[in-house]
Amino acid sequence: MKKLDLLVSNIYLIDFKMFFKLFKRYWYISLACPILVVAFCGYLYKSQHVVYVSEVKFRTSNDDSSTQSKVFKIIGESSQTLDLVQIQSIITSWEFLPKVANDLLNDPEFKSFNLNPVGTRTLKSQEEVFASCKGALSVRDCKINILTGIIPGFIKVDEISTSVIFGIKAATLSLNFSEVLLKSIVKEFKLSRVETAKGTILQQRNIMRNMLSSKKEELAEKGLLNFYDEKKLQEQDLGIIGNKISNTKTLISRASSQYDDIAASISLIKGKKTAGVASQNRRDYELYESLKKKAVLVRNNIDSLKNSSDLSNTDQGIIASLEGQLRSYEIQIKRLEGKVRNIASDDKFVAEQGDKLNDLELKKGVLKKSIQEHKKDLIKLEAEREKIAKNLAVLTKREKDWVVINKFINQIESKIISLDLISTSTLPDVVFESINPNSKEFKPTSKSQIIAFSIILSFLLTFVVIFLRFISDDVIFSREELEKMFDGIEVIGEAPKFD
Repeated sequence: MKKLDLLVSNIYLIDFKMFFKLFKRYWYISLACPILVVAFCGYLYKSQHVVYVSEVKFRTSNDDSSTQSKVFKIIGESSQTLDLVQIQSIITSWEFLPKVANDLLNDPEFKSFNLNPVGTRTLKSQEEVFASCKGALSVRDCKINILTGIIPGFIKVDEISTSVIFGIKAATLSLNFSEVLLKSIVKEFKLSRVETAKGTILQQRNIMRNMLSSKKEELAEKGLLNFYDEKKLQEQDLGIIGNKISNTKTLISRASSQYDDIAASISLIKGKKTAGVASQNRRDYELYESLKKKAVLVRNNIDSLKNSSDLSNTDQGIIASLEGQLRSYEIQIKRLEGKVRNIASDDKFVAEQGDKLNDLELKKGVLKKSIQEHKKDLIKLEAEREKIAKNLAVLTKREKDWVVINKFINQIESKIISLDLISTSTLPDVVFESINPNSKEFKPTSKSQIIAFSIILSFLLTFVVIFLRFISDDVIFSREELEKMFDGIEVIGEAPKFD
């Protein structure tokens, strides 16, 4: 800390005289630092790549020659010119840049373009720039996406004259790339302004058509659309709807009659079926059928035994027992025949009508749905007839309104026709000068900047290194340093300095 006191001045805060001594004392540092800095700065300057700049100027057109000015004149509004912010937003938009990228890919000299950023130190080949596109589903789309991301770094838009003249610069590391890029930007910018003009025309035309539609709807709401033919048309419609209502009622009547006949047939068949199922003699009928089957079985067994060539006494006993059982069955069958006759007749009728019942049910459902649809149509027709009758009553009272609205409609239609004519020859609202063929060449950091930087850096580096060397130096070089470092010390004498 005592050494720091040697560098402090009571007047200037820093003792420049002491620093000057240190510069002389450590002369090798004072010489080496500037040499190193100059060598380093020279390397930086030499390692920079040459930047090629192509430039074009253009002005915005606000006279009657531009399409947009004509459009705004037709609609009765003042036209608006482009400003710097709008131009920059257009050129750097994600709708504009992919089109420029596509133009670059289509250029025959594309492979010779240097796509590296202007301030880069290490150059990459196009293969390295597009390395991520390997294996992509669409290599071209991948390249367009990459170019879309790097193109803004090559472009700059300046405002030369307030809201009148602008300049676009393309700065790249290859001359042909700068020129092609600038030409593509000019082309796509013109197309963009043409598309914008067409969009403005389409928008205004849609607005006009909506206004026209609104006025026609207003005429329709007031019953004035096609005023002179409307009344006759309404009367004709009223007659047509009356005929439809009459025909619909006839259809409903016929369908209802058929529906009632089918419903009666279905009811008869179901009644017979229900009566047969609910009869008290149903058990006797089922017993009757069972006995008949048993009798047939016993009769077959008797015949089988009798046809045997050798009958034993046991077999004859079995036959006698079976014949007794058969007579018992036949007596019961004869007794039940009268009771089950009606049930058999009803079952036969129900069986015969089973398929017919399904068809009748289907036809009944179809007729029911048809009747419902006809009734809905009838309600709609009657409502429409009532509406037409009301329109006829008020139509003749609205003729005065028709004259005013129709005049406004004619004006709108005239403007729509004018917009349609303009759309056939759309022109951009910007005028470009020819691209400057003498492109500028320069390095990102100029010689003057490098020289100024090297001077400042040399002084600062020398100052810092000498300061550190002085702090770390244990040698005291003069009586003045000794007295400042050790307050109150008595210096008896100084040793002579021998060369």
